[in-house]
Amino acid sequence: MKKYEFLEHTADVFIVGNGKTLEEAFQNCALGLSQYMVNLGDVEKKIQKKIMAKGTDLKSLLVEFLTQFLILHDSENLVFSSIKVTKFDDKNFEIEAIIEGEEFDPEKHKQGTLIKAITYHELEIKEKEGIYSVKVLVDI
Repeated sequence: MKKYEFLEHTADVFIVGNGKTLEEAFQNCALGLSQYMVNLGDVEKKIQKKIMAKGTDLKSLLVEFLTQFLILHDSENLVFSSIKVTKFDDKNFEIEAIIEGEEFDPEKHKQGTLIKAITYHELEIKEKEGIYSVKVLVDI
């Protein structure tokens, strides 16, 4: 099972996160989001942040969770290589995670593709044969 993968779309890209649990699938989708923007192998764990998100259902929770990464990237110029979900409440639609990374440095980090937004279009959350998969279309 791949932790994450990218699927082509007409003008954008799908990021798919997979896991043995829904929590792990959310975590891996966020890792894929980070990888799409920068080579994770170049990102050191110099800064640690705690992020929290709340939704009204699982889909909105996923969108809000991933949006937190874009906010930190856009507002503080941060990129992340480590994501560990510390709280996942799929009944009250809350998630918390500890993320580690550093400030983006164009001299050090190979720039991937900037992501403008996470969309609800064609968003999927599913489970098949004990593997959870979440798929989001991101606006690039």
